[in-house]
This record gives sequence, structure tokens and C-alpha cells, in this order.
Amino acid sequence: MVIYRPMYVDKIMAYVDTPFVKILTGIRRCGKSTILKMIIEKLKTERNIPGERIVSCRWRSKV
Repeated sequence: MVIYRPMYVDKIMAYVDTPFVKILTGIRRCGKSTILKMIIEKLKTERNIPGERIVSCRWRSKV
């Protein structure tokens, strides 16, 4: 089940065209990847950015 979080997505989208590095942090399983996917979809649909122009990296620590 995916819960759309418009408040978080809109706050991050306000900084998309700025030179700041955007980092999503939080505890495990809180929805960071899901919010990132929502932002990517919004960039593709609303700003017509092709998928090959979007870079997304997932890093997992070996703890």
C-alpha cells in the first residue's frame, strides 16, 4: 500500500531547480524510497523530464 505524501513531495519539489544537494533521511522503512519515487514520477509527468535524465542511487550499509 502506498500512501501519497503531498506535503513532503511539495516541500522537496520547491528545491528541485536549486544547486543544493537533496538528501532524504529517516529511520528504516519510513518511506524514503517511496517519496523519492513520487518525486521522480512528478518530474516525469509535470516537467516532462525523460527517465534517462534522472539519476537515482540507493545505498545500503552492511550492518
